[in-house]
Amino acid sequence: MSAIKKPAALPFVPASSDETERFLRARETILKKAPRAGYAGVGTLAEKPMHAILKHYLSEDEDDHEVGVLDTDYVSDVRLGNTIYEVQSGSVFPMKEKIAHYLNKTDCRVVVIHPMLWGGSLIRLDPNSGEVLSKRKSSVREQPLFFLSDLYSLRTHLSSDRLSFCLLFVEADDYRLPHAGRGKREKIVRIPTSLLGRLELCRAADFASLLPSSLPDSFSAKEFALAAHLRGRAVYSILHVLSSAGALQETKDEKGHFVFTRK
Repeated sequence: MSAIKKPAALPFVPASSDETERFLRARETILKKAPRAGYAGVGTLAEKPMHAILKHYLSEDEDDHEVGVLDTDYVSDVRLGNTIYEVQSGSVFPMKEKIAHYLNKTDCRVVVIHPMLWGGSLIRLDPNSGEVLSKRKSSVREQPLFFLSDLYSLRTHLSSDRLSFCLLFVEADDYRLPHAGRGKREKIVRIPTSLLGRLELCRAADFASLLPSSLPDSFSAKEFALAAHLRGRAVYSILHVLSSAGALQETKDEKGHFVFTRK
């Protein structure tokens, strides 16, 4: 008899019942703003559904949304007391100056909320009727270690105890909305369906926990790339981010090659 394979550990803390219920209420609130189901519904929301739902998940009181920051043109997605929440579904690079201002010119705590796709469905719609033409399961499982490469532009701020990141793992439906005309790409609208869990990156230890367990205490970039199944620019981006966050110490060997040591 073959041994039973243990399921891989989840890279996040499962959502509590309260978090799940609050997420579903936020989803219902936003989707009610769509005029109807199908193409018109998912294609004409004024704000991207993922972004809007996560804002309402953070606070159901819309007075907490789009709060201006004193003496600036910056507007926070959500502000609760002295904590600013910025929801960023894509790259954090466009937020570089905004976050720098928050940290350098205010005493606010800043939390960047980033959704991580963990399954769902791929749905193709008829562009006129909104009828579902096809639907299949998505096998996408975004890994938190890969997210770190996107933090390279923020590396000078990662040592701040007022900046943290919260990765929200969601199942989502990706609606493919065909555009008229040959050669035009399909538009994709992503609508989260459920909240599965979260992972908070606040301290150096949180960042260090993302390193592959197979790595020794000191390792080269090549060893890291093999253990993490990565290559290219992302390898060094992630390693420098981990160093900036205080999880690794960078040195060079006698040949001038980088050596990374767990702190």
